[in-house]
Amino acid sequence: MEPSSGTDPPSAGAESAGAMDDVRGARAARRIASGEREMRDAWERNAEMWLAWARTPMHDSYWNFHRDQFLTLLPEPGTLTVDIGAGEGRLSRELARRGHVVVAVDA
Repeated sequence: MEPSSGTDPPSAGAESAGAMDDVRGARAARRIASGEREMRDAWERNAEMWLAWARTPMHDSYWNFHRDQFLTLLPEPGTLTVDIGAGEGRLSRELARRGHVVVAVDA
């Protein structure tokens, strides 16, 4: 028997294993897509309620502790301010009310 050159065609068993990997990959992709749809649908069903909660003053530590201290760290209004991780935008709205030019980004 001659040594393999590394360019021999794969055996039927290897082809079968590769096909099974493809099937498993396709199934996993469908499960992920289904989970993403379920998550998006759950968000849409609850978005208005969550926004109402998030925009209610004094319900969390932002309003009670962080807001005023954070605002003292900012430069004077009139400059471009980028709010990364803006969520529903409460800080962006606050900054705009104070005269900042705001670009808000969230994913």
